[in-house]
Amino acid sequence: MQLIDNDLGYDHILGKHDCQDIIDWHLERIEDGTLNEHKAGTRVIGVETNTYDEKVRAGRTASGHGFPFERDIMESVYHYSHQTGIALWDFPKALSNKYFQPVSWQFTIYKDQGDHFLEHKDQDVTHHGNAYFKGLDAPRKFQYRKISCSIQLSDPADYEGCQLQIRDKRESRMSPPNTQGSVIVFPSFADHIVTPLTSGTRYAMVGWFFGPQWR
Repeated sequence: MQLIDNDLGYDHILGKHDCQDIIDWHLERIEDGTLNEHKAGTRVIGVETNTYDEKVRAGRTASGHGFPFERDIMESVYHYSHQTGIALWDFPKALSNKYFQPVSWQFTIYKDQGDHFLEHKDQDVTHHGNAYFKGLDAPRKFQYRKISCSIQLSDPADYEGCQLQIRDKRESRMSPPNTQGSVIVFPSFADHIVTPLTSGTRYAMVGWFFGPQWR
C-alpha cells in the first residue's frame, strides 16, 4: 500500500479481468435476486434507516460478501491500517466474531446522467456522530467506520465525470488515481465527493472498515 498525500492510501492489486469478475459476480446475483439492488441511500444522525434523497446521492447499490478477491482487498486495507496506526478490529479474528464485523461493502452503480454523491463524511470522530449502530445492543453499537475504501472496477474510458475527490489535510480536494483495479483508502472522517456522471457507466466497490471509537 502506497501512502500518498498524507493519509490517503493507494494500491493497484486488481487486473482488468479481476475487476470484470467482481462486476459479473454482483450483476449475476442482482439478476437472480440473491442481492437486492436499490437506490443509493444515506443515513442521517439519529435516524436508523436509509433515506433516499437524490439531491444528496443518486445511483444504485447492492450489498454482499464473498465476492472475488475480497480477502486480498481486505489484506491491503489492513496493511494501510498498520502503516497509519488507525485501529481496526483484529483481522482475521474479526471475520468469525458475530459482534464485530470487520467491513461492510456496497457495489455501486452510476449509470444515469447526473448520478453523484454530494460532499460528506462516512463517519464523524465523536461518539454522538455514530449513526450506524446506535440502535443496537452493546458491544456492536460501539463500532465505528474507521477506514473507507473505494475500488475502481470500471475502465475510466467507459464513463465521463463521476470522479472521486477527497479533501486532504490542507482542506483542498484531490482526485486520486482512477486506474481500473485501483484501491483508494482514507480515514472515514475525511470529506469526499463523487462528482456527477456525464456519460457512460461506472461500477465501483465501496467498503467501510470498522474499529473502536477514535481516541
